[in-house]
Amino acid sequence: MANVRFDVKLEEQINYTNDTSNFSTSINSHLPDPSLGFANDSTGSDVLNVIEKFLNNSQTPICGSSVFILLKRNPDVIQTNEIVRKLQENHVFVRTIGMNSLLGGSVSPILYNISSETNGLFIYADSDSIDESVDDCTNNILNQYLLYSTNPIVSGKGQMELPLLQTPDYFEQTLSVFIDITVQNHPLTDNFHLLNLTLTDTHENYQTVLIDKDNIWNFNGYYSTFIFLKSKQDFDVTLTYDYGSAAQESLEIRMSINHSSLPYYILGVFLLVLILISLVLWIKTREIADDHSQELDLKGLSLREQKNELIFAEPDPDAESSKFKKRGGVLIATDLNRAVSKIRFLSVRNRFSVQKNDKTKKNDVEMGPVQYVETDNEQYEFGDDQDQFENRKNENTITKTETITKTVETPK
Repeated sequence: MANVRFDVKLEEQINYTNDTSNFSTSINSHLPDPSLGFANDSTGSDVLNVIEKFLNNSQTPICGSSVFILLKRNPDVIQTNEIVRKLQENHVFVRTIGMNSLLGGSVSPILYNISSETNGLFIYADSDSIDESVDDCTNNILNQYLLYSTNPIVSGKGQMELPLLQTPDYFEQTLSVFIDITVQNHPLTDNFHLLNLTLTDTHENYQTVLIDKDNIWNFNGYYSTFIFLKSKQDFDVTLTYDYGSAAQESLEIRMSINHSSLPYYILGVFLLVLILISLVLWIKTREIADDHSQELDLKGLSLREQKNELIFAEPDPDAESSKFKKRGGVLIATDLNRAVSKIRFLSVRNRFSVQKNDKTKKNDVEMGPVQYVETDNEQYEFGDDQDQFENRKNENTITKTETITKTVETPK
């Protein structure tokens, strides 16, 4: 954003900023001040010098810019081809509000021509309608995409075909199109009576924009409205006009749309996806927080039993499944509590037996044979195709009375 006050005795520098608050402050502190302006009413405006400086600046990009000019004085320069070329190359739109009675140079259409040739607009206003004209001139701030622009020249009464209108293939099936039109290239006169703009699609559906001076209150030669057109369509554009004389009149017809943001339903889909992602993350977080499947229930156990449970719960690095991926096997899970009880019982029995026979000293007690029942053990089969639990107590193959015993003797 940039602003500057021109046609002053001491030339001022253009103020560039990216902050809207600073921009507003700069404008309010640099309002037009007649005491700073040219003393002679015949002096031409230096507005073209300001435009040149803006086009050559190195502080902000200019491509696609809109230049708004509040003009009270005509420039003296007649040759404008070069500045128009630069504006067109950079797609800069010049929209100007000019007073009905301009001071300065005698060549009044200069800024009108520049505005028209850059797809901008020139609106004439008087001191009573200046505020309304400023609003009209800045309408395209909200409608940034220029859809259609033409500058027909008409005279008297008649009808003419204008260039074809092609609506773009956007997300919406219906486009809200902003239309603004100026009916003369000079302050409004009684020569203007009526304009009728008709847009007809390939299915013979049509819309019309009627500008009747007698039915528009306080009409100053500028008219704007909204229409709705289908996207990806071709429209024939027809202009019917009625002027009171054969003098040529230049018109400006502009159509623009606002596509600065995605359609509402596209934004809605994005919002829904974000909500779903957030919901899934919340559920997973709750599952992790509530997952106590790996916790041990140590209630009712003695301190020693609690320690044993904690020790047994620790993972055995030698029993990692990755070590057995390429070969099958059998793991024997012994009922340790029962085995330890048996060992303890047999040790005590052997100790008393040894003491009784006086074969060894009291301190040289040897553990006798340890017996365990294999049916008390559990077997896990594992391999590439299975990792499942099987209880060796199969009533179909082993009866309750059958036992297989093994004797393990401790080394002497």
